[in-house]
Amino acid sequence: MRTCLGTTENEQGKYPGPAPIIEHRDQSGVGERLAGKAAWGEKKAWEEMPIERGAPSNAFITVRGISTLVEQTLQQIESTGPAHRSTISRFLARFSRVTSSGNFIPVIDGLRFFAIMAVVIFHINGRVGVSTPIAFSHPLYTDLFHKALSTWNIGVQFFFTISGFILALPFAAHHLLQKPRIALSRYYLRRLTRLEPPYIICMTFLFVLMLALHLRKPLTTLSPGTLTNHYFASLTYLHNILYHSSSVINGPAWSLEIEVQFYLLAPLLCLLFCIKRPLVRRASFLLVAVLILLAQSIFGTLHFVSLINYLHYFMCGLLLADLYLTNWREHPQLHWRWDIIGGLAWLGVTPVLMYLSRYQNYLIPVLILCAYAGAFRGVWLNRVMCNRWLVTIGGMCYTIYLFHEWLLYQFYTRITHYIYLTHAYWVNCLLQIVLLVCPLIVITSVLFLYVEKPFMYRDWPARWVGWWQQHRRQE
Repeated sequence: MRTCLGTTENEQGKYPGPAPIIEHRDQSGVGERLAGKAAWGEKKAWEEMPIERGAPSNAFITVRGISTLVEQTLQQIESTGPAHRSTISRFLARFSRVTSSGNFIPVIDGLRFFAIMAVVIFHINGRVGVSTPIAFSHPLYTDLFHKALSTWNIGVQFFFTISGFILALPFAAHHLLQKPRIALSRYYLRRLTRLEPPYIICMTFLFVLMLALHLRKPLTTLSPGTLTNHYFASLTYLHNILYHSSSVINGPAWSLEIEVQFYLLAPLLCLLFCIKRPLVRRASFLLVAVLILLAQSIFGTLHFVSLINYLHYFMCGLLLADLYLTNWREHPQLHWRWDIIGGLAWLGVTPVLMYLSRYQNYLIPVLILCAYAGAFRGVWLNRVMCNRWLVTIGGMCYTIYLFHEWLLYQFYTRITHYIYLTHAYWVNCLLQIVLLVCPLIVITSVLFLYVEKPFMYRDWPARWVGWWQQHRRQE
């Protein structure tokens, strides 16, 4: 039975099948990923999932009965003509990431979609809460809706777990499945050529813009020289260490510094996959996470944000990679029980952050692990995560993450800031989410085509050199 966990394509690109594990770079900027062209052909993997029927009952509609009814409804919605599907596929293909192989795990991009949307909504909530022309009917510190969305910066930790999963896959495949060894030189070079150009372009653009506006009318108390120092500290992923704060050039870049620290350490951590006994190996992942948490509680954290603060989330990604390669690839059957487990985990994240924040370092990694397991193994959660629109947007999350805060600031302060309905906070916040998310996705999609996608080709440096040499000969 096929799932949409990983697919490959034949020469016609229509028949998905199990995907081999290879090394490739992710598109989110938050870790390496398995990559490949999605098999959005005429026959989708989830269309072949058998749904077991429950025993008929005159008194109650069983969970399986509801599942069957929804399945039939969705199949009718999806039964559009081939020409229509072809047009949509060509449109989405233009905004899909470029890969160097035919391997793909659409669930991962679906998870990235929800992670980046959580971060975006978190920042919209912050904008509406601190900068609005109206007085709300209730103070924000008593508004449950505002308090709930204020916890959605947890999307960053969702990215950390995805990064741990993706970066661990090629190393785990080598140790557990006897796949080819990953050359460290190739591993680090790919991260350099894949992530650095979009990051440098974004940071340089924001720095030049900030410097030009500052020279015209001082925006902060920082001098041009100090801004330049912050720029180079951010460019070298040292701003957290040197200034003990987020970058003044681009605030969300703080998490990318954590990612880089993990990239450097990942090959060493992945040596744990050398342990042959599964229980001992998986216990070692949990042991590293627990030791980090105990060290934080006993000795405290450093004066700056570093990998030490978040390593337990990456270790959950390593554990997930172990399960994916050894257990789930051998037994890929989906089951609605995983929908219940995963659904409860997704719903439990916000309440834990609101009311049990003291224990969040222990509870949230467990909830993320269960939520991701549900996305891989659940019938309906898996289907949602494999939606091709969500997968396409999730594949652009690196560009969205780099530019979203600046774009939201421009949209909100210049346009939507003056649009409101009532004095209820939740109504106005939802309105701003609708007004801001749509243009944000449109503009970042264009930026993705010109800022990120050209550097997704593994051989882009050679292509550019060849183009330059040909241009010089024509002159």
